[in-house]
Amino acid sequence: MVKFEKIQLIVCSATARTKKTLQVVSDVLSYSEKILTDNALCYEGKVDIVQAYIDALIDKCSLKSVLLLIRQPLIGNILECITDGTWLAWSMNASSLAAIEAIGFSRGCSELKLMTHP
Repeated sequence: MVKFEKIQLIVCSATARTKKTLQVVSDVLSYSEKILTDNALCYEGKVDIVQAYIDALIDKCSLKSVLLLIRQPLIGNILECITDGTWLAWSMNASSLAAIEAIGFSRGCSELKLMTHP
């Protein structure tokens, strides 16, 4: 069984659909901490832009556990990059959840711990 750290920050795409998901996730997790939304995390975004954004957040705030709420295809592209997986990008659907353990946000620095499609 995968053990999850307490989420320190939720970072969410600025799209309306993702914000609706954010409401549900926040309620289910009883999360009342800081939430950031940004257009850089929209589905047409680029992995390198998200990488720089997340790296800056982690450095600035000394974060260990971040929840990203991002739509396809960007989230799939991010997962492929940081896990070096070639099958992840289109294996996710609208309700997929992926948990990773990472030492950073760069190519191949993460291990996929859980992928579920509720």
